[in-house]
Formats: sequence, structure tokens, C-alpha cells
Amino acid sequence: IGGIHSNEKCTTHVADEDYILRDSDVTSYYPAIILALRLFPKQLGKVFLTIYEKIVKDRVHAKGQMQEIKTLLKEGRINDPDRIEELKTELVRWQIAADGGKIMVNGSFGKFGSKWSILYSPPLLIQTTLTGQLSLLMLIEALEDIGVQVVSANTDGIIAKIPRWMEDQYKEVLDWWQKTTGFNMEFTDYSGVYSRDVNSYIAVGTNGEVKTKGAYSMGAMSNNPQTEICIEAAINHITGKKPIIGPIK
Repeated sequence: IGGIHSNEKCTTHVADEDYILRDSDVTSYYPAIILALRLFPKQLGKVFLTIYEKIVKDRVHAKGQMQEIKTLLKEGRINDPDRIEELKTELVRWQIAADGGKIMVNGSFGKFGSKWSILYSPPLLIQTTLTGQLSLLMLIEALEDIGVQVVSANTDGIIAKIPRWMEDQYKEVLDWWQKTTGFNMEFTDYSGVYSRDVNSYIAVGTNGEVKTKGAYSMGAMSNNPQTEICIEAAINHITGKKPIIGPIK
């Protein structure tokens, strides 16, 4: 009843002169499935879709605004200190809207499986998750068929190790899949992904940004912070080749 999960353990994948390491995530995957298939709890009727679609659109818009402001600030083209502070304030506002919207849209899907919720509808839960898994398996199969290795898959996306000379073929498959399913994907290139398992890893973007998940998450409300100094030491070692013992001392 959960999403697709690959079963890698203690693995490392890095990009080099021969391979691109690319993360492809479906934008708001389960909400997109619910809206595409027009799924609604019978006890609420189709009005559920009207309200749910607005929440999803607002959340996607907030996320887009957030990314635009992040890019503006990172590029450093704005020199007016007052404008920079305004953008930082806007960024916080859009971040709250995006995070709050994510909780609402994903929480609504989760309530399909809660008998205590007005949204309770187990058949819709199964229909959503199976559609997601089968759709991603279709994409994985198409990529593997042309010789692109999919090294990880988790609920709403995949990480592929793409031979650089095959990047155009990879894009053709992704374009075909998006047109066929109606889903949209977001892409992130990594210089390396260091995994304990599919749910716990450290990923380093080609832009230098570090993404942590699961046991390696830092500063997230959804995770109880434990041994963060060890996580920091691991990140420093991966990104800067610094001795692990340094930060711990």
C-alpha cells in the first residue's frame, strides 16, 4: 500500500566524465494522480476535487515562487540591501505556504487510509499508490531498455546514472513518459549520492547544495535531532574531504 521503494544498501554513486547522476521527481505525484483520475471519497462527493485542486495549485505556485526568489538571491544580481531584505521576507512567506500546502495535500491522501477521518476510503488509497508504482515502473523499464541504469526509486521519483552520450535519448524517454501519463517532472543533478538505504542518504548537488534524508536529516521538524555532529562530520568528509574526527573533537 506504500509507494515504490528500491532495495539498495550502503551504496555510493558519483557523477564523472562518463556519467550524469540525475534525480527525476514527479511534481506533487499523489495529488496529481488523485486529480488526473478524479478520485473522491463517496461520502464527500465531487466537491472534494474542487477544493483539493485549488489547494494543490496554490501549493505548486508557492513552491515555484520560492524557487524563483532563491535563484535571485543566489545569483547576487540584486545590490539594493532593502530589496534583498524584502525578498528574504517573501521567501519565508512562500516557504510557509509551500510547506503548509504540502502537509494539506499529502495529508489528505494519507487520510484515505484513516478510519477516523471523513476522507476515509481504502480503495482510493490503493488506487493512488498502485497507479504511482506502475507508472514509475513503466518509466524505469523504458530507461533500462535503452541502457540507462536506474540506481534508486522512491515513491515519487528515480535517480538514474546516464551515460553522457545518451543524455538526448534519456530526455526523449522522459518527454514520452510525461506526455503519456500527464505528469510533470522536476530534475536535479547530483555529483554524488551516498546511501545507507533508499530512505536515508546524503546527496550532493552539482551546485554544491546538500540534501539529507532519513537518518541523516538535520534541522527538520519531522525528525528528532540525534548525533547531528556525526552527520555534519560525514557531510564535511564527503564534500570537503575533511577528516571525520575533526568536527567531533
